[in-house]
Amino acid sequence: MQLQEVPNVQLKTNLEPQLSGGVVKLRLKNMPTKQAYDTLWEKHRLAIAMTPAGDAEGLRFSPHVYNSPDEIDRAVSAVKQLAG
Repeated sequence: MQLQEVPNVQLKTNLEPQLSGGVVKLRLKNMPTKQAYDTLWEKHRLAIAMTPAGDAEGLRFSPHVYNSPDEIDRAVSAVKQLAG
């Protein structure tokens, strides 16, 4: 997973294949979740889900078969930019 080693990214996705299910959940340590969510939409037009608080706080990416590898790379690049 490309985001596993990025500073300021806390992965919340279980990395065991039988438990991961293709959804990526993360939290950026260097900015509030709502700010990250808004920025990803406003600057990159990434439509994702957000849990704003609590133990499940974070951003959820749910790629599917209709997402191309280029689109997934674009999302990873956007997160890396925000993570600093």
